[in-house]
Amino acid sequence: MSGVGQISDRKRRMRLRCERARRSIRPNARRAASAAIAREIMAQPVYAAARIVAAYLALPSEVQTGIVIRDALRRGKRVCVPLFDKRRGTYIWVWLHPGARLRPGRQGVMEPARHLLIGRARIDLAIVPGVAFDRHGRRLGRGAGWYDRLLSQPALRNGIAIGVAFEAQIVRQVPVAGHDRPVDMIATERGSWRAGRLICHDCNCPGS
Repeated sequence: MSGVGQISDRKRRMRLRCERARRSIRPNARRAASAAIAREIMAQPVYAAARIVAAYLALPSEVQTGIVIRDALRRGKRVCVPLFDKRRGTYIWVWLHPGARLRPGRQGVMEPARHLLIGRARIDLAIVPGVAFDRHGRRLGRGAGWYDRLLSQPALRNGIAIGVAFEAQIVRQVPVAGHDRPVDMIATERGSWRAGRLICHDCNCPGS
């Protein structure tokens, strides 16, 4: 098997294992963990300073983003989310306004029923889902590369991407290929990491 084939096979097996782990989390535990992750995100200085926040509208088994989205809108931040553009055949960033009506899009992911592209706006902070992450920011998605392309768009050129996951989705090392895009930070219900360094809110000490 070639090197590319080996990476693909390792990704496939890791994806199956971590998807099972995520789906096995009970609803009450998922809600509690999602709330803890939201607190981690909202405690970050980059969140406080962000004027434009990109988020995702979560599927039932994913880390729920509603708390952060509502808080951002309440603080007067602008929020954008991915929407699948059938004409382009890929995902694009569109604005999410307070009270926006949502409808199911590709693979059941909710999207604004009426939307406006973000245009030349620059995203300060992007909250990124994943099937698995490691503590160095490497990310495993669903396999289609949609978020790798979103993270490569000019809108995020100077922004910070924070991957969110349940602790059960954190692995020792995510296998990566050349097109895979890492995140700058990771947040789980147990804490936050900046590309390999534990973030301690009380003492700012470096971790492993």
